[in-house]
Amino acid sequence: MSNQALKEWPDQDELVVAVVDEIVDHGAYVKLEDYGKKGYLPIAEISQGWVTDIRRFVNPGQRVVLRVIRVTPSKGHVDLSLKRVSQQERNAILRAWKRNKKFLKVIEEFVRATKLSQEHKKVILEKFSGTQDPLGVLERLSTDAAIQNPGLDETLFAQLIEYSKKILRPKEYKR
Repeated sequence: MSNQALKEWPDQDELVVAVVDEIVDHGAYVKLEDYGKKGYLPIAEISQGWVTDIRRFVNPGQRVVLRVIRVTPSKGHVDLSLKRVSQQERNAILRAWKRNKKFLKVIEEFVRATKLSQEHKKVILEKFSGTQDPLGVLERLSTDAAIQNPGLDETLFAQLIEYSKKILRPKEYKR
């Protein structure tokens, strides 16, 4: 789980996931998924070449990966770039973002199924927050008994392992 949930504003040069809200003549307004903030994507930061129709690159409702080029919290501005994001970066960020969303959904379902309090949910999320791929840890919990408890109460940890075994199917790779 990323530390983005703990920060109010993204850092300069950070890659963020956003959804295009509105397209205007001079660019596009987006909503930053992990921050709940609005951002602006100027037309000059859409593509390396001349952009005659912005809709050839982005459309309302489209999820995109953007690079933060400037943050001005005092004015509430976040300026973004699409052209400064490589295809490899885009794929990696979207994959990690989707896995993190799935992790959050699994934990939410676990809390609901076991009738745990929101305080327990908060503790679980805090314990996994330092992990690069929390969903991967849950997948390994369901198959590998050697995974160490990240600091949860033993009963809660046992419940999480059992739930993970029922819900998650780790990918099996063929040789």
